[in-house]
Amino acid sequence: MKTIINKFKFCTLILLVAFSCTEIGDDPAFDTSASERSSEAVTEIKATLTEPTEGWIFEYYPHDLQIYGGYNYILSFDDNNMVDVYSERQADFSIPETSSYDILSIGGPVLTFDTYNSVMHEFSTPSAAEYQAKGGDHEFILSHTDVEDVLNARGTVSDNNLKLIKLTESPQSYLTKVKEIVDYLDGAVYIMSTDGEITQIPVSNRNITFPGEDLEEDTVVAFIYTDTGIKLYETTTINGNEVTEFTLDKDANQLISLDGSTVLDIVFPPLNTSQNWIINVIGAGEVSDTFFNTFVNIYNNNGAIYGETLSTDIEFGNTITPTGIQFYSSGYYAEYNVTFPLLFSNPELLSIARKGAGFNWQWYGHLDPLITLIVDNEPYEVEGTPADDPTVVKLTSTVDPDVWFTIRK
Repeated sequence: MKTIINKFKFCTLILLVAFSCTEIGDDPAFDTSASERSSEAVTEIKATLTEPTEGWIFEYYPHDLQIYGGYNYILSFDDNNMVDVYSERQADFSIPETSSYDILSIGGPVLTFDTYNSVMHEFSTPSAAEYQAKGGDHEFILSHTDVEDVLNARGTVSDNNLKLIKLTESPQSYLTKVKEIVDYLDGAVYIMSTDGEITQIPVSNRNITFPGEDLEEDTVVAFIYTDTGIKLYETTTINGNEVTEFTLDKDANQLISLDGSTVLDIVFPPLNTSQNWIINVIGAGEVSDTFFNTFVNIYNNNGAIYGETLSTDIEFGNTITPTGIQFYSSGYYAEYNVTFPLLFSNPELLSIARKGAGFNWQWYGHLDPLITLIVDNEPYEVEGTPADDPTVVKLTSTVDPDVWFTIRK
């Protein structure tokens, strides 16, 4: 028995020695070690990134829920681990911001922007108000796709599946085309017709909502502007058709899916409510007496309840959680969410509808009388100055002409 045990120990020792002589991660199916293969993958992906003369279009979506939508970045890599970064969010995208990058081997090639770049790190830089920033990434796991000149880039924080697309024109040329699309569609309302039924398609913060079929819930999907239209974050089923991208047809004023199955008619409402507007209650000739008196009542009630001073400037339109009407009271914001549905019978009028309590509204419900005044007296005639791109707009109720107020950008 002792001999058998000793033989067993000897065999076990031989196996352990043999295992220890083999590098962890080695696979007999490969001619090279795991570390060598990782190094080769890093070298190969760097060669891919640095090959294009003009760089790459990076379709970037921050936050794991894509609540900010998508934005176009142009990344131009060189062999010395430096990258030029352009963004459609730059006031002047003719000049890039340059910083360093690296490619790490962490279960695959990982692209990291390892020195601060205010353009590239805009959504991933924390602040006192946003300690987790805006859920953006600065490191991305890269992999090839089945499509030539397209790479996958998965955010290590958001886990969003993003795309790098080889650019074939200058960064300035591409971003200029994107800006033209953005500017053209700014404030637009989208209409979809299904079996003779017209439906408004809500858009907010580069997220678009398609109606669910039968009893299914509506589908909200982020999108990005392209040089020809818009592209959805992921393929979405609309009326039984799988749709990923729309092309803008300016002549027809339509966004048309690539397969032609889905058409969104473009309508421009009388007011661009995606912009930030201000109601100055105490400005001379800014509001009607009825509006002013209602405000005075909520101002006094707010002071009696909290001892706070309610600001006489009220935000209207694109506020904290678009869209809504927002108040400011001694350091605290409170918002009531409203929508601006297109009035099909008379699209020249501005319609306003309640959506529900917004940010901090549970503490400031006593401000509701002004919301009631505004909503209950819709729709409004819109008189803008100047007419082509107004910065001052007077809204006058068609229900009660004594209810009117002015908004300013």
